[in-house]
Amino acid sequence: MKLIIQTTLILASFLVLPSCSTATKSYPSQNSDLSKYTSGTQKSGPMQKRLDKWLKNDWEPRVNADKEIQKKYPQTEKNSVKKSERSFTLQEYVDKSGVYIKNTPDTNNSHAKRVESLPVIGK
Repeated sequence: MKLIIQTTLILASFLVLPSCSTATKSYPSQNSDLSKYTSGTQKSGPMQKRLDKWLKNDWEPRVNADKEIQKKYPQTEKNSVKKSERSFTLQEYVDKSGVYIKNTPDTNNSHAKRVESLPVIGK
């Protein structure tokens, strides 16, 4: 019985594996769809545009106005070597998000407050 199972598995692998190797090869340099995104010619989509707009108009003014954040994470020029050498830390994001939430005008009507106010099922 064990011999029959092994033989069946070997025959199945001989039938399946060659079909994988005969598939048309599409190297990354020849893949036109991949080249559109990696070459930089593809324009950013609507979600990326909204995110960039939100970062510029909403996030940065609220976060950069805080004195503690300015002391703890000093701003550098955008094209400066110092900014690219400085590594991003999760603590920096947590600090900045806390300042953003604190400076948001209507925190009582936030999505998080609405979710927390929902009744818990099973209690």
